[in-house]
Amino acid sequence: MTRIPQWIARRVWWLGLLALWAGAVGLSLQAHLADTREHSLDLALESARNMFRMVVLVRSWNAAHGGVYVPVTGETRPNPYLEHPRRDVTTGDGQSLTLVNPAFMTRQLGELAEKQGGVVFHITSRKPIRPANRPDPWEDAALLRFEAGVPETWEVVGAPGEPRLLRYMAPLRVTPACLRCHEKQGYREGDIRGGISVTQPYAKIEAAADQIARQDWLTHGLIFLLVAAAGFGLLEVLRRRWLHLDHSIDLLEAARGDLLDANRSLAVARDGAEAASRAKTSFLANMGHELRTPMNAITGFAYLLKRELADGRQQAMVEHITGAAGNLLGLLDRILELAALEAGSVVPEHAPFSPRQLVETEAARVRSDLIAAGRADACTVEVGEGVPVRAVGDSGRLGEILRHFCSNAVKFSSRGDVGLRLEVERGEGGAVLLFAVMDRGIGIAAEDLAGLFQPFHQVEGQSTRRFGGTGVGLGLCRRLAHLLGGEVGVESTPGEGSRFWLRVPLVEERAAAERGVAEASDAYLPGLDALLAEDDPGAVRYWRTHEAALRRSLGSSADAVAEAVLACDFALAGARLQVFREGTQSGEAGSTP
Repeated sequence: MTRIPQWIARRVWWLGLLALWAGAVGLSLQAHLADTREHSLDLALESARNMFRMVVLVRSWNAAHGGVYVPVTGETRPNPYLEHPRRDVTTGDGQSLTLVNPAFMTRQLGELAEKQGGVVFHITSRKPIRPANRPDPWEDAALLRFEAGVPETWEVVGAPGEPRLLRYMAPLRVTPACLRCHEKQGYREGDIRGGISVTQPYAKIEAAADQIARQDWLTHGLIFLLVAAAGFGLLEVLRRRWLHLDHSIDLLEAARGDLLDANRSLAVARDGAEAASRAKTSFLANMGHELRTPMNAITGFAYLLKRELADGRQQAMVEHITGAAGNLLGLLDRILELAALEAGSVVPEHAPFSPRQLVETEAARVRSDLIAAGRADACTVEVGEGVPVRAVGDSGRLGEILRHFCSNAVKFSSRGDVGLRLEVERGEGGAVLLFAVMDRGIGIAAEDLAGLFQPFHQVEGQSTRRFGGTGVGLGLCRRLAHLLGGEVGVESTPGEGSRFWLRVPLVEERAAAERGVAEASDAYLPGLDALLAEDDPGAVRYWRTHEAALRRSLGSSADAVAEAVLACDFALAGARLQVFREGTQSGEAGSTP
């Protein structure tokens, strides 16, 4: 009976994972390209706005002085459209001067700007005094939008094969100084008299954006190849180890009929499994070093490279490489930690800690994440009555589980507060700490809840494509909870949010000091019970890791339970554990069949 998932056993399924990774890289590339285009347009727009502001500033100065007299030259002739009693004057030494009003000055500036930099200014109005100032169709449409309340308008234009141009236009409003010339046209202060359009070349900006886009393609291509190679290597390792484990289990199942043969086969399989476990542990340790070393080198040299670069865009690209490498290194750490938990090489710590402080620390991290995401939502903390000031346990791994729950709460919700709750549940079996993380996110469908905490499980559908994820985190949380003698779970409603919870046995600091932390052995029974109920082969490793504590809890029933567990008869082991519990409740502990 094979237990290896088909997506690991058949390499053709790995192409699906590769496609998902390609989609994620493609989405990232698309976002970077869109940002580059938007940033390029913003730069061009800001340049056009500055030119418009400069012209408006010069016009205001001119209008405030009632116009400016300049010498009459071949390029500056008297303005035939200016009605003024002193439009033309002659100085005492015979110099002919003509009055230049704001509109005439704007035309002069536009001609000068077009000659020197290819930038064209055009002052226009739907009721122009000078016929040449009539708007073109694009400007006329912009003036209509201004009258509807639009503050500015712009567009990148240019037919195929022609130079691309950025057209920008903003309105000109009537000021008291403007009324000297335009009051007779019916204008009042604050009315839109017309506007000034700014037309400037866009080809150089597009060329710079294309260069950045080519660099984005190269960076994303390298990251895609690096992660794809590492992912295929890890999957191949998992496949070979899993195939070997399935083969050992099949041998045990075939030998179950004959007790003597089963014992001999079990001894052989056990020795092989222990050798395989040692080889797996050694391989994973070496593999972890081989994977982490190049990734640390990438992040280290990227940091050094950033210090050597002076160009801001190049520094930003190096930061993208560093961020991607950091994300990959975090994924590798979670996968290797999950493998270590499966191998039973992780031992929980027992040290005093503050449950309230643990929750407050995670809440502070959530608040930082909400601020970084640009959200104004709050993170609330509720602590129930009876929560002890100090407890004994593995606060580091408790925090790791809560940290993953909180990260998902922020990731899968775009609105609403995130809540953390801590309380104590007391019953006949002892007291437990209950941690809960609530959000108002997308929620999870009922059919997806059952396998949510399985390793490498992902919820299918639109949410997976939108939010991504590897399926490692929640499986790791479940393993860590079992390690601590607890359990995890979730309640969720699609479209309304989710509540992820963690229950672990409570050992108060005072009680632990009175009887010794090692005597709080009952904390490990729930973890064993959960593994047996799920027919999980990890129960064998769990027994061997916590055998001393479990034997103290089970007393005379320990040998019977151990025999069934080590024989991989998890149904029998679960039945014997249930008999032990019933006997303990009736005062007959130790009567195991």
